[in-house]
Amino acid sequence: MVICNYRNPEIPATMETDAIVINELNIGKCRGCLRCRIVKSCITYNDDAPLQLPAITSAERLDIYLQKDSDVALLLNRILYGLAKQGQGRPYALHVEDAREVDYVKRMLDWCGYKLVE
Repeated sequence: MVICNYRNPEIPATMETDAIVINELNIGKCRGCLRCRIVKSCITYNDDAPLQLPAITSAERLDIYLQKDSDVALLLNRILYGLAKQGQGRPYALHVEDAREVDYVKRMLDWCGYKLVE
């Protein structure tokens, strides 16, 4: 499963039809209310973030492209309630163009049980 901020013809994986392309989605920012921990869904927004959860949790591997001005952390924040402990050792790879989110994204995915591969 490819997760990227935008489609880039120079990166063929981002052109796949089943890629999660964040700038093509309507995703609100997490307000940090933590109600999702109780009800297991975001009660603040009715947007596209929760619709991405089944594809991510069922993927054999995540290929995450941290492109310029990436919003990958925005998506992960919004669905963290559903990702918790779902990784079960499945691999993920980070392809980094913009390093600002690297540590944060790694910590979130590691906490969810995913394992970084090179």
